[in-house]
Order: sequence, then C-alpha cells, then structure tokens
Amino acid sequence: MRFAPALLLACALSARADTCAECSSDKLCARHTEEDKAAARSFQKEMGHPDPEARKAALEAFAANCRLHNNCQPPANAQILGIALKDSSPAVRAAAAKLMGEQHGPTAAKLLEKEVEPLVKRLGKEPKNEKEDLVWLADFDCLSAICEGLGILAVPEAGPAMVKVLDSNRLKVLTVAAKHLVTIRSKVLVPALIAAIDRVRTTGPGADGRDAAYLGLMTAWEKLTNSGVKLPAPGDVSEASRFVADCKAWWKANEKTWK
Repeated sequence: MRFAPALLLACALSARADTCAECSSDKLCARHTEEDKAAARSFQKEMGHPDPEARKAALEAFAANCRLHNNCQPPANAQILGIALKDSSPAVRAAAAKLMGEQHGPTAAKLLEKEVEPLVKRLGKEPKNEKEDLVWLADFDCLSAICEGLGILAVPEAGPAMVKVLDSNRLKVLTVAAKHLVTIRSKVLVPALIAAIDRVRTTGPGADGRDAAYLGLMTAWEKLTNSGVKLPAPGDVSEASRFVADCKAWWKANEKTWK
C-alpha cells in the first residue's frame, strides 16, 4: 500500500517524542518491535518513489514512529534512516541528516561522519558557473543539516565528525560549525576549535564572512569550555594572538580533567 506524501508528512508532524513503560533503554517491547519492523518496511518501499517529496515524507514518518519510544533508540533504526543520506535529492539528504540527531548517538554519529569529508572537500572548491554554484549551495545545506544533527546528538562520538567540519577552509562552513558544536563534549573537538580560531585570526579582515566566523568560533569556545579566557579587543592583532595562546595554555592545564 502506497501512502500519499501529504498524509505521511502530516503523521510525522503530529508525532511527539514519547517514552514507553515497557521499553528499556536497550530493548524495545514486543509491540514497538513489530511496529518498527512495519515502519521500516514502509519506509524502504517509499524510498523508491520517484518524487523526492514522497521520499522526504517517508523518512519524516519513520522518524515520527521512532519518537513513540524515545527512551529506546535501537542502532538499527539509525542505520535504516541513514539510507536517506545517500538519496539523490539534496533536500532529502539534508532532512535525513537533521533527523539522524534523534537516533542512537554512536551509530548516527558514525553514519554522519562518513558524509562529512567529501562534502567539506567539495565545498572547498570555488564554483565556476551558475550550475556549480547551485550544487555548492545544495552541498552546504546538507553539511549544515549534518552539523545540526551532530549538535542534537550531543554525544562525544559526534566529535570526530565535527572536527572534520572545522578543518574546512570556508568561513561560512566554520560559522555553521560554531553554532552547533557547543553541545558536543568531546576532547578531540577542543584543539580543533582552537586551530580553527587561529586560522580565521590570520585571515584578512576584509574576507567575506570572516568576522562572523571569528566571533562565532570564539563564542563557541567559551560556551563549550567555560574557560573564562578573556576575549581579544576588536581589531587588536596582538590581543588576538594572546587569546589563542591563552586558549592553548588553558587546554594544556585542563585537558585531563575536562569532561
């Protein structure tokens, strides 16, 4: 039976995160086990639909089903939803990346990490024409959604993926990363954040988006670490250098105890 996209989307939007008294944190109850199997079959069938809106509605509906037992997040459901990360439609891929944030943390983080590196690589290239510009914007939307998904996951396993985003040479990408990384308590993330701040610090002040990325990353640093390192005075080159040095010193002193 094929469901209308509008109906699937309506079901997804009306769903809310819930808990099930019969589900445990690591095992679904019998009822939700069967419901998940049925939802997975429906989802996989609908992902073959030629209309991307129908496929997007299908993944929304599957995610809505998962919310009915929010206290139990089976890794298998993250893997099933991850199918949509390879969809031909950028809009479907972006929707899937964001919804992955509701799934089993370690599994979802690994799946999202696999998508980051090729996106960062493609976004590092300058578009040469209008067609390439549209592709660049679609890739940027997907990476932005991945950052949002990683931030929603808020698990240490999301750190390596966000580190790869912070390796980007694109100021716009770094601004998005700064917005979503603050929930991820991962030790691999902190030095990568310092390195990104230092890299942007030496970027020409006139570069498009430089100030937004610089401020965003410094703000993210303090939200993530609560270090109390004094922010540099605007436009003061020596102060900017001092800030990075102080961040490095703080991390060296606190790395072992920071959680």
